[in-house]
Amino acid sequence: MSKPFELGGHLHDQSTYMGRLKHFVSMTNPMLGLVSNKTLQEYKGALAKVKAGEKLPAHMNDAYLWNAQKYIQANFHPDTGEKVFVLCRMWAFVPANIPIMYMVVFSPKTPFWLIFGQWINQSYNAGFNYCNAPLSVQSDNATLFKSYLMASGSSAGIAYSLNNMVKYATALGPAAYRFASSLIPYTAVAGANMVNLFVLRRQEMYVGLDVFDDDGTVYGKSQAAGVKAVKQTCLSRAVMPIGPALLPIWGIQIMKALGRMPTSKLGQAIYQGAAIGLGMGVGLSGSVALFPQFGELDVKEMEPQFQNLKDKDGNAITKLHYNKGI
Repeated sequence: MSKPFELGGHLHDQSTYMGRLKHFVSMTNPMLGLVSNKTLQEYKGALAKVKAGEKLPAHMNDAYLWNAQKYIQANFHPDTGEKVFVLCRMWAFVPANIPIMYMVVFSPKTPFWLIFGQWINQSYNAGFNYCNAPLSVQSDNATLFKSYLMASGSSAGIAYSLNNMVKYATALGPAAYRFASSLIPYTAVAGANMVNLFVLRRQEMYVGLDVFDDDGTVYGKSQAAGVKAVKQTCLSRAVMPIGPALLPIWGIQIMKALGRMPTSKLGQAIYQGAAIGLGMGVGLSGSVALFPQFGELDVKEMEPQFQNLKDKDGNAITKLHYNKGI
């Protein structure tokens, strides 16, 4: 028996890490992209009827509505209701990143491939952050361009510098050199991810994010919410590359040591691509599940203007919510 449907709710408990992990595992399923516009519009119509309190046809039961909401959340922005660019939707993140991270992790460690791989990766990340960021604070084109340049430059600079520095680890032996080399892709990607996100969304810390009550009534912008949202998202961006940029390297090194790697280049490429895909799936869901997408703050931790609010029924408001973004 399906859980009773709740508009805007979740099948899994979002107050726990495991509940959020189950939610994002389902949201990153590439099969969510295999749906027609006609079906999506039907799903939107069903959810609109629920919101309006209209009577639904018999086939639109709880299971149908939960499924409809999942497809809508996977393809539309929660703030605007508009479709997110197809390659920047949650379900597209893993397949879009497999070739990118393969190039970052397993391409030759020459200056060209180090810089080109990081540039492609940060170009995609900039687009993903832009498309999925909360829209209560808009970034101008100059800020977006600065974010892009700083993230691309920092990732390429970190990768190039570490690649030169790690050469000194050869004096410590082959094992130390392999370990030090394995950290280059992760360190470059994680560092650039945080730079990219901070520059793109730093206005949220100064201007604030929209905060709202349980009924969705917005009471203004809170800097406290903005600071918390940016900090949490930066941390998740630092954790995210562990799966695709670090674990696959260690996994392939272990397989080579055990003599389990194919000898042909094609076979090795297949194994490496599979390791990237598995690491990407684990890293994405595991990192974005660290914190709820819609956070809440006790009004005592917020600015003075939010500490004496009352809801439509005249009850004192003790907590307000905000959209952290992905």
